[in-house]
Amino acid sequence: MNPLTVAICEDDVDDERRLIDLVERSPVPARAALYSEANAFVEDFTPGIYDLILMDIFLGEDAAPSSEEPEGLRAIRRIRAVDPNVPVAFVTTSKDFALEAFRLDVARYIEKPVTQAQVDDVLSFALGMRDHLPGLRLRSEGHDVNVPISQIVYMEQSGHYVLIHLSSGRVVKVRGTLDEVSANLDEPQFVRCHKSFVANLNFVEDINESLMSLQMFGGDWVHVRKASMRDVRRAYEDWLFQMARLKG
Repeated sequence: MNPLTVAICEDDVDDERRLIDLVERSPVPARAALYSEANAFVEDFTPGIYDLILMDIFLGEDAAPSSEEPEGLRAIRRIRAVDPNVPVAFVTTSKDFALEAFRLDVARYIEKPVTQAQVDDVLSFALGMRDHLPGLRLRSEGHDVNVPISQIVYMEQSGHYVLIHLSSGRVVKVRGTLDEVSANLDEPQFVRCHKSFVANLNFVEDINESLMSLQMFGGDWVHVRKASMRDVRRAYEDWLFQMARLKG
């Protein structure tokens, strides 16, 4: 089983260590990415990277409620604008934001101190959500698989096979052509940048025009045909603008 990727957003060192320990002790395999600042997390966030977000509502501020919306709550509001599906659990010292959590479709509202049972529960929930994400139903090496569309970084033609690279690092090998496999990808973030490559704009980290390539999440490079470079750059810039506007 591929481990879940969990974003732990917590600025209290002791609480962060406790969450890391509970995640590592869980029977549900998971690996954690750590954030102590809300804006940094939102800026780094890309749909499909995380299977679960554990968010301290008062991230970056005192735990005493104030008249302003807490940073953690505001961060999830911005995340929901670009990803309505990623499971979120609020971790908090306050009961005051349960209604806002409901409106943001937060999966769990956990009061500190967090227990092992609570972490096991939310990790199990996230695992179930991941297994039922919208995906491509494909045949891979003798097995029927569901490839989550939001986790596809890029696809490449390699001989008689298509290699589908996922944000988890997993590579799904499917016999067929890129045209056949990508025919059901209607989402606007996917671009055919080369006869042998389809890239997900969500996971593009840089464009190198001298190398005619896209640097993707995870460090791989995807080729771009020369005639398509201008259109690919324009599509990428438009996508970045759209994501920035949605995040506010």
